[in-house]
Amino acid sequence: MRLALLAAPLLLSACSTTLFVDSEPQGAEIFVNENGPLGVTPAHVKIPASSGFTKDRTVTVKKEGYHPVSTQIFNVRSWYGAWSWKPDAVRVRLAPVEEKK
Repeated sequence: MRLALLAAPLLLSACSTTLFVDSEPQGAEIFVNENGPLGVTPAHVKIPASSGFTKDRTVTVKKEGYHPVSTQIFNVRSWYGAWSWKPDAVRVRLAPVEEKK
């Protein structure tokens, strides 16, 4: 019984994990490996294990009138076996697209 209680958090953490994503300006759409939008900034985005949990990801933040920004996140395993994203938060500043004259 005690072992089952200790193993429960590990099993739950293997099912999915979250990543905090924010942008300046806020209200941008969040994509992970071109899938999405998974939410709008600021948001905690769930990344399920079924999407290849142990693989690294590309997070892209897009907002109309601004250049999209992409960054890599890396999946690391803790000493007790739980997976997490590094960095655990993505914060980007979007640059406005200049109008053509």
